[in-house]
Parts: sequence; structure tokens; C-alpha cells
Amino acid sequence: MRCDVDFALTNSSLGNDDGVALRDDDLVAALDDTAGWSRLPLLAALGESQGKTGPDALRAVLATSGKGTADQRCTALLALGKRCGSEATQDFGAALAATSRVRDYALLCLGAWGLDGYWDDVYDSLRRWLRKPRRSDTSLFEAMVTYLTQHLAEGADREARLERLLTVDVAALSTDELNWLQDRWPSTNLPGTGRPDVERLRAEFRAKPLFQPIHQHAPSSA
Repeated sequence: MRCDVDFALTNSSLGNDDGVALRDDDLVAALDDTAGWSRLPLLAALGESQGKTGPDALRAVLATSGKGTADQRCTALLALGKRCGSEATQDFGAALAATSRVRDYALLCLGAWGLDGYWDDVYDSLRRWLRKPRRSDTSLFEAMVTYLTQHLAEGADREARLERLLTVDVAALSTDELNWLQDRWPSTNLPGTGRPDVERLRAEFRAKPLFQPIHQHAPSSA
């Protein structure tokens, strides 16, 4: 999946290579005087800065709507995930009701950090995803499967439902999706041969470049 946010985040001019930590108050003050694309690096930096005002500033951006806000909300979701980790699960869940691009980033964040609470929502998203033609990027598929497999134990029939969806609709998977899935959940290829490797799934997904620090000396997320 590609969003305009990706370019802005990986080409941020906000550096702290001198070892000085980015501060929430400075970034939030700069946000108030900035508009449009120029806000994206500031929002991204709030995912790695220090202070008490950053999370609230990011949530304020998530509460906006309308034309020109999607990239900012996508950036704020990722920054909040880096900053707060699983504590931002409800923020990710709320963003599932947003437009498609913001919703996609909510799914990515749930895959990386999400706690239980949105299993049925993500399951329905996966079911709809499998009906889409011409999927060239596996990131969203990996995000949804990763989130769903992390929380199989919280529902009595979850594993059976998910395995059935992925095996009955196997023809709907792209070659890349199928290879990725069967390597990590053997029974989707040969029923009864093993449960999903949930630790590997979450670890690999969190290791994606999208979730890595963009500045040096950044504090680790929760």
C-alpha cells in the first residue's frame, strides 16, 4: 500500500542527529503555525518526541475531518502508535470508521500494536478485502491476518472462522498473499498441520520500515 504520507515521513527534514531529544512543546507550537504538507514531518516527529502534550495533539488531529486532512490523520495514527503502542488501540479502532485511506492506516496500526476489541471489525474488513481484484501490495492483508491471529484465544470460534475464511476463499488470494500465509500458518494449506505462528507474525509485522524510527535517539514505544 502506498500513501503520500510515506514519502513525507521518510524524507522528513526534522533531524536530531546531535543527540538532542525532540520536545513535544516545540513541535506542538510549530504545528499551530504550520499548514498543509508541512505539518506531516511535525506530526511524525511527535511519535518519537518527549513530553506530555504530544499524544493529545495527535488525537486532536485524528478528530479532524474534511478535505486535506487524510494524510495528517494517517501520519497521526502512525505517530500515536509509535508513541503509545497498544495504549492507542481505541484510537485505531475509532479510525476504522474513517475514509478508506485513514481506515487502511488504522488496520496497519492494529496489526502492529492492537489489543483485542476489534476482531469482528477486522474480520469483516478481511472478508471484503478478499473480494477486491488486482491487489499488488500484501501489507494490509498481513496487517489484518496478524491482528486476527493475535487474538484467536479471546473467542471460542475465532480460529475456525478465520481458517475457514482463508481456506474457502483461497482462490481469492494473490500468489504473494498465499505464499506468505502458508509459510506462517501451515494448516491453511494442509488442515490440522499447525496453528499460526503468532509471535513471528507480530514480530515481522512490527519490523516493517513503516513502523521504524525516523529520527535518531528516539524513545521506544510502549
